[in-house]
Amino acid sequence: MTRPDQKRSERETLHAVLAALGLHPDEEPEEGEAPDFTMPIAGRWIGVEMTMYQSGATVEDGRGRRQVESEWDRLKAAGDAFRRDRPDLADVNVGLMFRASVPPPRQHAAFLEEIAAFVRGHASKLNDKDLECWPLSFSTPLMQTYLRTLYLRKDRYQLNGRVRRPAGPDDCADRGGEISQTVSPGGRALARHSMQHAHF
Repeated sequence: MTRPDQKRSERETLHAVLAALGLHPDEEPEEGEAPDFTMPIAGRWIGVEMTMYQSGATVEDGRGRRQVESEWDRLKAAGDAFRRDRPDLADVNVGLMFRASVPPPRQHAAFLEEIAAFVRGHASKLNDKDLECWPLSFSTPLMQTYLRTLYLRKDRYQLNGRVRRPAGPDDCADRGGEISQTVSPGGRALARHSMQHAHF
């Protein structure tokens, strides 16, 4: 890829992330080298560094990243079908950060029912800010086994992936939309730091 093509691809990715987050820079993002882009948003300057996805990496349990991503793709497809049949979940954005791997296909239905029950149990707390939940707030077995963190938000946007700092308190907390997002140019969800995470 030539340098102009790379910059064009990075700019397209940046615009996709900004659109998904509902952010509108005060000015058009300026290109640079480190960081790749800078822009003012709500009167504050931020920098964005783009990172190339590497397919040969492994996750915590030693499996290849692509294998884990493929498992995530199957769970995401099951989640999309699950949501279509449950209109009460249509405008809830659910972010899942896994410990290492996702549940196997034979557990998808039960895992998704656990997530749906958790969402319904927290419906009165949901707004356009992330509600960040940690393992001690999970009472069901599959969520306890597989999830590191869960994010809930009332939102029409379906985000592709997130990189977050490690979990903190063992409860749910409103994080005010403080986000670092990693999205490939094709819109694929990426995993980083041995955590598989994405939204359905």
